[in-house]
Amino acid sequence: MPYGRLYLWNTAVAGHASSSANPSGVTGISPIGWHIPSLAEWNQLENYLKYFSMTGNDLKELGTIHWPSPNNGTNKALFNAIPTGQFVIMGLYLRIYLSDNFLTSTIDGQTGGVYCRGLDADKSEITIAPCGLQNGWTIRCVKD
Repeated sequence: MPYGRLYLWNTAVAGHASSSANPSGVTGISPIGWHIPSLAEWNQLENYLKYFSMTGNDLKELGTIHWPSPNNGTNKALFNAIPTGQFVIMGLYLRIYLSDNFLTSTIDGQTGGVYCRGLDADKSEITIAPCGLQNGWTIRCVKD
């Protein structure tokens, strides 16, 4: 299945506390030798992309097999992101084919939600937003 799984934050971190460190140290359900990145790690990735004049489009898969037309994705960063959407507590899948929101290991102290970094079909930037803890989101693990 190309879309993988969508995870609730508590399931993803498997009992670990929120972390804003870089690296996060939150292994959760990650394979051995990998971890769930913090907001700081995602910010580092975004700064890296900006340094090389790249945007969120450079993280997206090429073509229109998964992203809608026109897809401005280049996959220059070899990230190969596809739009998995999200799963909400009411049992609905939303925004499949339109967005991908990646869980971080960092809880937003103001809203109580977890920070997500996202890609949208119609935007070139990497978005940031607090995501609901009871919704299912994508995880992109980072090698230790």
